[in-house]
Formats: sequence, C-alpha cells, structure tokens
Amino acid sequence: RTLGHSSPGGLAEYIKVRRASILPIPDSIPWEHACLLACPVGVGLNAVRKVSSIKPGRTVVITGAGGGLGTSLIQVTKLLGAQVIAITTSPEKEESLRRLGADHVLGPNGIPFSEIVLAITNDAGADVVLDCVGSPMFTQSIRSLSQFGHMIVLGEVSGEQVSLNLGELLFRDATITAITGTNRTIVEEAVNLTERGLINSVVHQQMPWDRISDAVELLQNSKALGRIVLKPPR
Repeated sequence: RTLGHSSPGGLAEYIKVRRASILPIPDSIPWEHACLLACPVGVGLNAVRKVSSIKPGRTVVITGAGGGLGTSLIQVTKLLGAQVIAITTSPEKEESLRRLGADHVLGPNGIPFSEIVLAITNDAGADVVLDCVGSPMFTQSIRSLSQFGHMIVLGEVSGEQVSLNLGELLFRDATITAITGTNRTIVEEAVNLTERGLINSVVHQQMPWDRISDAVELLQNSKALGRIVLKPPR
C-alpha cells in the first residue's frame, strides 16, 4: 500500500518529484520548520487568501486550533488584523493558543461553541469559520457564521457523514468552500513570512523514525500542540 494525498510518498525516506515542485530553503530556516512550509503553513495561507473578508475588524473562528494547521492559521489570520476565536478540545493547550495570538480561546465546557461565538460578537456571528476538524464540529461551525459568512473546511478527522440543514445555510446567504492543498506561489510566501519571523511553525516534538507509532498515538489523542516532526535515518 502507498500513502499520499495526490501521489504516493507520505512517510517515505525518499520521493521523486518534478523539478518545478522544488523550492530553495534559506539557511535561516531549520529543517524541522522547513518541512512544514507547504503543509500546514502553505495550506493555511491558501485558505485565508481565498477569503477577502479576513481583515481588520472581522471575526474568524478556527476549530482544531491546537493542531498543526490550526496553530498556523491563528498566526496567519492575526497578520491580517482579524479577531481570532480559537476552538480546542484540549484544555492544556488553551494558554499556548493565547500566546500565539488568539483573542478568545474556547475549550470544552458543555456549552455549544456557536452560542459563545454569538455572545462574543453581540449575536452577529463570525465572518469566517476555518474548520480544521470537519464532521464533529460541522453543525456548530455553520451556526457560528454571520450573515454572508464564509466557512472553509480544511480537515476531516472522523470520516463521519454530516446532516445539513439547508435553511441554516440559505438564510445566512453563507458560503462553504473546501481546501486541501496549496501551490508554489503560496509556499514561496510561506518561506518569506517564516524567514522574516512573522510565522513560526509550532513543533511539539521531534522523534526518530522508529518512534512513528508513538507520534501517531500522540496525534490521535490530541496530545500534540502543532506538529510532530519525524527525523529519518541518515
């Protein structure tokens, strides 16, 4: 079996790619950060560049905020001047998300997060929801949207089907977009922002190749803040 998104190569020691897909990495960016420039940083940048409503004075909700994609999105969104409401199911990550720039951090408290989002925004709702979780938070994400709000789905953690109340989407005049990748131009921007210190990929831990099972277990149990970097043997 092979592992990969658009082509096989995930978790491989070596992979053959087209020359056009290769970008030079400045010496100032360490390898453990360089390997995250396409995903999650580039994917996050690609998402926010597709939404013109992310700007000063607007409110953005980020679900799965403690993961690799979520931690990148907090930083990218704050660069654009928006108010960020970060959603996490891990209370131990809340303070770290505030340090990354989140204006509000909502952890598990028994109250649907959409209700708290409405309270924070004086019942207006969020202009944008960047959903890194998918089906487990799909309904609450839609209910968090403002009139003419835009929801971008960037992840799916459970593979479960969702039910959609079309009225909740229709009467908001809302938009749902799905994004899974990025492109060379966006990754070049990710390199530039990282080199300038405007974005710092969050690396929870570096592990040797033979501890891949431990790394996957940490991710499955939501114990990692950001990403875990595996170091192949040399």
